[in-house]
Amino acid sequence: MKKVMPDMEQLMEPLLRALNELGGSGSINEIYEKVVELENFDAEILAVPHNPGKGRQTEVHYQLAWTRTYLKKAGYLKNSSRGVWALTEKARQARQDRKFNSREVINNVRLIYKRSFLRFNDMGAKEPEALTTVMNDLPEDDFAWREKLHHVLTKGIAPDAFERLTQRLLRESGFVHVKVTGRTGDGGIDGKCIARVNGIMSFHIAFQ
Repeated sequence: MKKVMPDMEQLMEPLLRALNELGGSGSINEIYEKVVELENFDAEILAVPHNPGKGRQTEVHYQLAWTRTYLKKAGYLKNSSRGVWALTEKARQARQDRKFNSREVINNVRLIYKRSFLRFNDMGAKEPEALTTVMNDLPEDDFAWREKLHHVLTKGIAPDAFERLTQRLLRESGFVHVKVTGRTGDGGIDGKCIARVNGIMSFHIAFQ
């Protein structure tokens, strides 16, 4: 079993191969599971966290997110709003002709980032600041946004604000008579609401 942490370049070919074996498209989880199967990664490698103490995302998940982003920017992948990723004709042709070059993909995409940096620079940003802003751009479907949201909801927001946010989200989703019934002060929330279906049926729901 492989015991060395893979980087983005090393994951490009396995990711394309995984999608090919999945029939040309797949969800993030399907891609992850297929890559792990194909590469036979060691359990210890798969358990390594990307940012210990600040989220549950693993390093392999993080590297795969960047891999998908780079492959998309290079024209080898496309993704739908539902999070399904698929091979493009360019990817199929490259695999058929055996002309795929992961290092070339990285260099080309970094050139795209470099051009973005130049646009930042034209707006008056200092070079280190602009380059950092561009190169730290998150992968499109990266789990980092979820980690940040989790951190905000659990550490960066007061309990009463969390309660108001929950009420608002439920109301925006169509629930009525949304009430918070428990205020324990531990950052959690207890409540109840009513879900109406087609204006005919109503269901009482308790949430926690």
